[in-house]
Order: sequence, then C-alpha cells, then structure tokens
Amino acid sequence: MPAPYRPYILNEIGQETEDTRLFVFTPADGQPVPAFKAGQFFMIRITDVPGLKPPMRSYSAARAFTPDKVQFGIKLHTGFTIGLFGKKEGDKLEISGPYGFFTLAENSAPIVLLAAGIGVTPLLCMAEELAQQQDGRKLQVFYSNRHENDRPFHAQLAEFESQNPNMELVETLTGEDVPAGWPGEKGRISKELLDKHGVDFSASHFYFCGPKAFNDAMQAMLEGAGVAKERIHKENW
Repeated sequence: MPAPYRPYILNEIGQETEDTRLFVFTPADGQPVPAFKAGQFFMIRITDVPGLKPPMRSYSAARAFTPDKVQFGIKLHTGFTIGLFGKKEGDKLEISGPYGFFTLAENSAPIVLLAAGIGVTPLLCMAEELAQQQDGRKLQVFYSNRHENDRPFHAQLAEFESQNPNMELVETLTGEDVPAGWPGEKGRISKELLDKHGVDFSASHFYFCGPKAFNDAMQAMLEGAGVAKERIHKENW
C-alpha cells in the first residue's frame, strides 16, 4: 500500500540557479523522516492552491538520508512547480514516501553515474551516500549541462569528489557559448567521452537520469557498447 501523506514544514529554500531551488522539509509531527536509500523518490502534495493541476508530483531526494529532514532539488517548469515556487519558508505541505527501486546495486562493481541538468538529483544523493559510507567502489560521475552558469549542484558534487578518493567528476557543456577558460569537457555524453576517461564497459553498473531524449541516448549508447541489461539502471522523469 502507498505510504500515507504526512505534514511537513518547508524549513529552508536555497536558490541553486536562476530557476532551480533546493527545498528542505522537516516533519511537522515530530516523527523522523522515513529511512530511504539514495535514488528513491517522494510524493509532494499541495492542498491549498485552488486549481493546481496536478496537486502532487514525485521528486527524488537530492541529499542522503538524515532523520530530521528531506531535501529536493527542483527546477521551475509549469503546473505543480509554479505552486511550489510560490511557497515560503514556514509553510506546510504534505509528503508521502519513499518509493522506487532506482538504488545502487549491492556489489563491488564500479559505478558510473550519467546525469543531465536537474536529472542529477538522485545521482547527487548517490554520490553523497557513497562518500559518507566511505564506499570503496570506483565511482565516475559524468554531468552534462548547456551553460557554465546553469549547473545545479555542481559545487556539491565537487565537494563529494574531494571527500571520496574513489570518485571522479567529469563535467561537460553542450551549449555554443562555452567560455575559453572552461576546464571541463565539451559536447554531449558519449561513448567516446567515457572511453577517454577509462570507463570499464565490461564490469561497471551504469545509472542515469534526465529528459527522455537523454535517457534514450544513454540507453542506446550502453546497449551499443555491449553492456548487459542488468547493469543498466535508469530513472525516467
């Protein structure tokens, strides 16, 4: 059965980029946040905005589990996000969860995370969880965005890289305005880019999240590289 909705207080709002915010919620009933694994999602429901369609939407946790709060990285679009972005600190909303099976496999295989834009949120949570647990698996994170000034949570990923000696962060920009001093890669995530950074297609588990076009491209790339289906894990928006 679905988990019941519980009241949460919007405790903090952080402005990550021009149209992306970090929403931090704490339980209003004094009980702890339900334990969850990195990659799982929750349902957020707004009941006091007339005509809001839909009144609820699912979002992956953006930061690793703590019993006192749950955090979501959300980009402003239309519909539900307009209602959510109209909320202020101290407001109450309802949250249900956790749900989902997009979680890290429990084995010793290398891990490759492939992210595009705000689809980074469940993978950000995975990277933090691995850093906290001092997990010994090799971790490579490939993060694609269009513009240098619109890379949500890139600073947090860099922080996790500094905490995890087994992690490599590779950022790439796909826009036409890549500045001359950009230290990262250019172009879309591709097999050539992964080959350049020594990704082991024969053993790694691959996790990716992004728009449908991105997910389809990653699926095709990995299948074309001969990656077994049980080592391909994806989360659709």
